[in-house]
Amino acid sequence: MLVNKQDALSVNHMHLIKKNEYDILKQYKKDFIENGISPLGRPNIRDDIAIAWIYCRSLGLYPSDAISCSTMTPHKPSHTELLNVAKPLISAFSELAAMLAAAEHGKILNYSLYLFDEENLLLFYDGNSQLTSLPCTDNEVVTGLGAEKFFGGTANNLTLYFQKPIQIVGPEHYLDCLNQYIGAAAPLSYGNGKLAGILMILLETPDHSWGQETHPLQRNTFTWVSTLADVLSQRLKSRKDHVLLKTSWDFMDEGMLIIDKEGRILHLNNQAALILEKSADELCASNLASYMRTDSLFIRMVLAGENFNYLEDILLTPSGKKSYLFSTRTTYDHNEIIGALIRISNINKLKRFVANQNSSIIRFSFDDIIGESDVMKTTKNVAKLFANSNENILLIGESGTGKEMFAQSIHGESRPNKPFIALNCAALPRNLIESELFGYEGGSFTGAERSGRVGKIELADNGTLFLDEIGDMPPEIQAVFLRVLEDKAVMRIGGRAYKPVNFRLIAATNRDLTALIADRQFRADLYYRLSSLIINIPPLCKRKTDILLLVEYLINEYCKKTNKAVPRMATEARETLLSYTWPGNIRELEKAIAHAVITSQNEVISPENLPEYIRNACLPPRTRSGEGAALPPPPGFMTLEEMEDLQIQRALEQCGRNVIKAAALLGISKSALYAKLKKK
Repeated sequence: MLVNKQDALSVNHMHLIKKNEYDILKQYKKDFIENGISPLGRPNIRDDIAIAWIYCRSLGLYPSDAISCSTMTPHKPSHTELLNVAKPLISAFSELAAMLAAAEHGKILNYSLYLFDEENLLLFYDGNSQLTSLPCTDNEVVTGLGAEKFFGGTANNLTLYFQKPIQIVGPEHYLDCLNQYIGAAAPLSYGNGKLAGILMILLETPDHSWGQETHPLQRNTFTWVSTLADVLSQRLKSRKDHVLLKTSWDFMDEGMLIIDKEGRILHLNNQAALILEKSADELCASNLASYMRTDSLFIRMVLAGENFNYLEDILLTPSGKKSYLFSTRTTYDHNEIIGALIRISNINKLKRFVANQNSSIIRFSFDDIIGESDVMKTTKNVAKLFANSNENILLIGESGTGKEMFAQSIHGESRPNKPFIALNCAALPRNLIESELFGYEGGSFTGAERSGRVGKIELADNGTLFLDEIGDMPPEIQAVFLRVLEDKAVMRIGGRAYKPVNFRLIAATNRDLTALIADRQFRADLYYRLSSLIINIPPLCKRKTDILLLVEYLINEYCKKTNKAVPRMATEARETLLSYTWPGNIRELEKAIAHAVITSQNEVISPENLPEYIRNACLPPRTRSGEGAALPPPPGFMTLEEMEDLQIQRALEQCGRNVIKAAALLGISKSALYAKLKKK
């Protein structure tokens, strides 16, 4: 528009005009208009002023033109805030500007004050100058007033371009009618880099004289407009920040309170008023302790200046006692407590949030359970029927048969948008299972979190609780869990009240629970509660027709994850896989296929690519010669006894030398396994 913005930093935004420059600038303007001599590059004239003259002339303006008004239109609603903030200050400071000028020169000077919007349109005018006669009211704006074609390159136009305070002095103005005026303008900002408007003053010099005696007036004018613009910008920013803070404060779906050091409520948002079931006017200046129990731990801690998160306590509301979670941050002034910021959270919302964070990712549905055998089709159909009921389900199957896949599929069929909380009863020490299941109150035992913890049962509210390997649940916990199932309520460790819960229980085991009941390791009454609906998941050896289907799927999935070419399965390798007993079921098959794909070459999986223990287990039996003499066994051949010993060792290693778990994995009783071990 006027000068390249890259040169903006080099522009001298305040110029103290010297006495001899007045006539020089007038001559430059005459040379430019009458003779076409460019003012650019001539001494004693700023480049931005010279280019402003050139631009004004390109618009068809002449220095002899007069200032006139344009058509009036209503101002935008967005200008209301700017006008409300600026008008009182401008009116007050305009008197100060006149007094400053009078102090310098002994008389009141003519001045005009202008407030422009972000598009350089006039919003407000004040002053005692007869320079313009502007019929502006509070609801009107002069469209186009302030554009170059009206004012002729005055300070507001340069400020709009440079976004910085600008001063234009005397004959630097393009219009001759402004030759005796000092013009200064500065931008107004909301504090976010966005232009809010422009403030400009035009001050007439005394006796139309220029020189050293006007320098203080020039400095004061520039300082006055810059200072007032800064003040207005701060007011605009504070007002906008207050509006944003109030909006965000009320937008929160949690209660927010500010209290003093005595507990009196100073400020609160709309949600806090809804929680306390009273109006903001009733609550302000009342004491928060009056809405809590006399033994409230929260009140004691907040008044002591302690900071904490999600401490559960009771609020006494007109409709009754209600549990909420409280968090607080103490405010200090010179190490002295002056108050606190308090957040009140809905306990059910937080439970849902925590449940979603702790919920297992549902990765499987019934469509992901591969199997076309009759036994597998029947099992899936039964599971789909059971999914539509709310009864507890017990999944029974060997390790690796896919019990959790069935649990997730049942949950996805019945409660897809609710939490799925899983806990392996064999994966935790006995002393941790109770706190994981039931949760605990803060400080219930050594090492407990101060704010307590929500248990898996509470997290599963309205969703599904999946307890894997429930046969390993300690007997003392079985009794407490049975009470939860019967009463549909849970009490945390160290708690004082039961909390209602509504969850669907799916339990799984690879053990014979009836045998555990006989050994007094599992409660019969809990078994009957668990076994309302039983699903027996068949082992892989009972669904041989599904093996090759699973093999194809597993090969494709593994190659997809590792970006390998999909190999072909040789006929001999297929026969080996079909003849193996698969005590580890699908989990064992999955590992075997991974081994085969990794070791395969030439895009063919041969028997040599299968794990050695599978090849050894599938070698043909010994044959005899025609005279009955036993032929020597082939290399790597194993006897049945050797195979049994190998499987026992594998089971013990897989179960961490736990005989009970190893026996369950092998499908025999604990006493039978002990007997086999003694024979060695």
